[in-house]
Amino acid sequence: MNHGRRQLIRGLVVGAAGSALGGLACAHQVAGRLDPPLAPPALSVRWQDGSQRQLADVLEGRVTALQMMFTTCSATCPIQGALFASLRDRLGAARPDVQLISLSLEPLVDTPKALSEWLKRHGEGRGRWLAGSPDIRALNAWVDFLKSAQPGPDRHTGQVYLFDRRGRLALRTVDFPAPEQVLGMLDGLARLR
Repeated sequence: MNHGRRQLIRGLVVGAAGSALGGLACAHQVAGRLDPPLAPPALSVRWQDGSQRQLADVLEGRVTALQMMFTTCSATCPIQGALFASLRDRLGAARPDVQLISLSLEPLVDTPKALSEWLKRHGEGRGRWLAGSPDIRALNAWVDFLKSAQPGPDRHTGQVYLFDRRGRLALRTVDFPAPEQVLGMLDGLARLR
């Protein structure tokens, strides 16, 4: 089966599931729009350039797609990296107010150097896509806030979390959303002032 046909079938399945659940299609986690959007808990992050900044400061003023990952993952995270690479390429220069953020679930392993190398593996070098390792003491609270915790020791997911310009969590996708779906959500959030 060719790639285009697979994408079409996948899109139809995701769309049908979303319609059947009233727009809140779920895989393992909670997905859909948050009304009202939620302000996240404080989270200090060490970024790929070595700087330490609060996530709220990085989110403020921009529409953000955020994913949870770790650089040594060989299953879910490469797919997530490919999704964000596709989003970055499709966004181009048209939407400078939109950013992508990958946050690590393994902050003790994911040093700034490891995060930088992970971004480079996915072709990032333009600054639209950031990667960071959260303060390990706040990681569980952060994952609970996102409601992305899988049962058992593996806490990562294929969901994308979308934040509005005020830095509030506004939308959660299903696992492994199609790039077009995420772009549509980002575009909708970017139009809001």
